[in-house]
Amino acid sequence: MVHCKAVSCVFSNFIDAQTMLYFLLALLSFPAHGLPSNDPENLDCVPLQYTQPGDYVIGGLFSLCTTPITGRHAGECKCAVVDEMSCHLFQVMRLAVMEINSSGRLLPNVTLGYHVLDCTSEAICLKAMLYFVSTKKGLQVNSQSFLYNDQTNVKAVIGPMFSSIALSLGPILSPFLMPQVSYGATNEKLSNKWSYPSFFRTIPSDNYQVRAMLMLLAKFQWNWIALLTSEEDYGEDGGQSLLELASQFGVCVAYKGKLPTGSSNSTTRINEMIQNIIRSRVNVTVLFSLFAPAVTFFQMAAKETKLKDKVWIASEPLTYEAFLEQNAGKLIILPVTQPKLPEELESEFNRRENYKTDTQNETKAMHGCEECGSFIDKGVDGQYEFSVYSAVHAVAHALHQLLGCDSGKCRKDAFHPKDLLVELQKVNFSLLNHSVYFDKNGNHLSGYDIVVWDWNAGKLSSTKTGFYSPASETFEVDGSLINWTNNKVLTSVCSEECQTGHRRKWAASHRCCFTCEVCPEETFLNTSDLYVCQPCPNGHWSSKGSALCQPRTLVYLFWMDSVSIILQVVSLLFLVMVSGTAAVFVTNLKTPVVRSAGGKISLLMLASLALSCCGVFSNVGRPTVATCQLAIVFALGFTTCLSCITVRSFQLLCIFKLAAKLPNAFDFWVKEQGQYILIFLCTTPQIAISIYLLIRSLPPVEIINKDTIMPICSISGLVLNLSYIGLLSLFSFVCSYMGKKLPDNYNEAKCTAFSLFICITSWISYFTLISVYTGNPAAFNAAAMLITLFAVFGSYFIPKCHAILIRPELNTTTHFQSCIQLYTMQNNTQSKLN
Repeated sequence: MVHCKAVSCVFSNFIDAQTMLYFLLALLSFPAHGLPSNDPENLDCVPLQYTQPGDYVIGGLFSLCTTPITGRHAGECKCAVVDEMSCHLFQVMRLAVMEINSSGRLLPNVTLGYHVLDCTSEAICLKAMLYFVSTKKGLQVNSQSFLYNDQTNVKAVIGPMFSSIALSLGPILSPFLMPQVSYGATNEKLSNKWSYPSFFRTIPSDNYQVRAMLMLLAKFQWNWIALLTSEEDYGEDGGQSLLELASQFGVCVAYKGKLPTGSSNSTTRINEMIQNIIRSRVNVTVLFSLFAPAVTFFQMAAKETKLKDKVWIASEPLTYEAFLEQNAGKLIILPVTQPKLPEELESEFNRRENYKTDTQNETKAMHGCEECGSFIDKGVDGQYEFSVYSAVHAVAHALHQLLGCDSGKCRKDAFHPKDLLVELQKVNFSLLNHSVYFDKNGNHLSGYDIVVWDWNAGKLSSTKTGFYSPASETFEVDGSLINWTNNKVLTSVCSEECQTGHRRKWAASHRCCFTCEVCPEETFLNTSDLYVCQPCPNGHWSSKGSALCQPRTLVYLFWMDSVSIILQVVSLLFLVMVSGTAAVFVTNLKTPVVRSAGGKISLLMLASLALSCCGVFSNVGRPTVATCQLAIVFALGFTTCLSCITVRSFQLLCIFKLAAKLPNAFDFWVKEQGQYILIFLCTTPQIAISIYLLIRSLPPVEIINKDTIMPICSISGLVLNLSYIGLLSLFSFVCSYMGKKLPDNYNEAKCTAFSLFICITSWISYFTLISVYTGNPAAFNAAAMLITLFAVFGSYFIPKCHAILIRPELNTTTHFQSCIQLYTMQNNTQSKLN
């Protein structure tokens, strides 16, 4: 039983795996001589293999032989040509084993051995896999006890490089839970722990590489691309991942093609691809392909002059060698970010190889004329070096924990590979200043460099322009380091970007192809959705073709505005004048002028005018319900004043014209204080209107212009108030006009008519102005109020103050009696003439 929460659920799926194993072996149907034997020298048709004994042996799978030749009989296999890259990586594995064994720090008193087999094809790899899981005592794969067998030939496997082989042969190791650490298989399917529970890798999966490619495309706004993939699992799965994520980065694939792999009509197919790329008007092409198909494609693409200025973004397996001698634009590759192996370590390894022979410390079984050398070749591309190096160290660290080496001495216990699997999942160490660990899916989250290869003066040169780190989701690229034509970044779009404030409108099946339409007023274009003009939020506005909405300016009569200050000063001046006039009238209350002006009624008029003036301040500051209700004070006060003027005019008519004709009615008027009753009756409708407006509490109305919000008090209340004031003014004018022939000291017709004319003119002007003026009408409203008040005050009280203060001779009983006598004589004379 394995005590590990992280993998126990996975192990349980394979406890009863004998049915699957029997099915696998039956499906393979290998004869006895076709399976690998216990003797490494007699492995059937394995062109190259290398072994080094040790207390614990790890297996290695490298595509060492590029051209195996197989005969009819068992053992008739030859290796015509070895692969330099794979041989180089094999030497890196030997170097790592040498370092671990010689240092003694990681595995003291324990030696690590290896058994490396060729893995050029699936058939050859299959035999290597079956040998690895077989027992040391012979070819025994016991399905009843494989989970508890501690005598397997190797304890872990390093490799293979290619995803296609890992996908095909990974299920063979899975039932045995033997750790498999790949240094080059990047297919995302291998992250599935249900299908590949023992698979790890020291290289990031294709999923991260796809994201790096799309981030690069988004960085340079290349949203119209072609996609070429190779015809195998790596290319097809990687291309499919890119297609699925492309829309998230705003990228559209205009054309998708598959690179042929050695078919008879490959030339025709590649020519068709080239023409399709040209017709699709793309300037950037992404290649998710293995090395060989890409080389063939570039050889033909270099002959097409229309592809000279294109950009090619290639996946991690491709190197600049695919581009060598093929001047077809710029090649951007994304190699895995890996530290370089120390030169002194490589030198030490090569030095040691000079002092030993191949047969002393290593057994080689070869069927052919070529073999891998024994030295690190510094002339070979260092890609995957650190992946192999860290894979060996990861297994060694897992062994360190499993064998209890922290005490300074390791136990030499027998164990099943599944025990090593548990410890391998938990390793976390630093190697060459680079963290090595595996996530829950067995992936190592190293990043990618962004390297640009370009032809300059007939010479191919490279520049590292950026990097991508999946662990921190950091992506950086410096476009200024790239040698662009005419110093202008290449564009690859289906449609040019719309101007600011213009929305996209689909013009084809791809979202990247569109026309542009201007956003109307009161809308804006949010970068989160370039296809919809969104309405501005409340309180904001925008002009046509806007990318942002601006807050509307709040317009009202501020207290410190120059116009506001003038109105306030004039209002205070009016109050001072009214107060002064009231003082004069109170002092001279018994004089004929004051008595002819109405006596105590004149004081009520002055108080009403002062109250009305307070209503002017309702126009200053931001309108609220309270300030709008303050405007009622003006209407109520002015109505009271106008009622007093009306009653005064009517009273004079009664004295001079109706008293003789209706003496009883006149006596009743005098005895019952009829003037006050009439003032109350004239004011009552205005009081009712004021109460109605107070109950309704009409909120300010917001008048929205293009870029302003103008709160004003509801004009309906003003119209209602002025309507009654207008009717009362008409009645007052009629009464005053009927008394036009009264004595001069009592004749108010001219003054009343003049003041009412000014009042009516001012309010007509006010309503005319606000009908054409788009600004705030508060200042005009206040001005109309003040004009109305000054008109009444000036026409009624100023002449009387002039008589009291400047011409006191007019403020005598004698003067008034003479005026009455003169009026009586004129009336008598007129009566005799008639």
